[in-house]
Amino acid sequence: PNYGSLVNQTVFENETLAIEKAETTIREAFSKWLATLELTSMKPVFDAVQGSLEVSVFYRLPTGEEDTVKLKTAILSSSGDLIQEITNG
Repeated sequence: PNYGSLVNQTVFENETLAIEKAETTIREAFSKWLATLELTSMKPVFDAVQGSLEVSVFYRLPTGEEDTVKLKTAILSSSGDLIQEITNG
């Protein structure tokens, strides 16, 4: 598919770079795919113990109603093997 964001590409980055990449790719995805929504803010949380990144994305609908969604990475080893999958839900 040619839609969505590339947040999953942050899994091997250090905390600062992972957060920067996640925020950038979420902004780009909103601009490209969700232009009717207004991205109002993001709250990234990096869990160093689990090695995961969770980004709470806050946005406004065309009706003015506000909503949020949380995006999480999967935890991968440096060789790319899936250690633990984190699902949204």
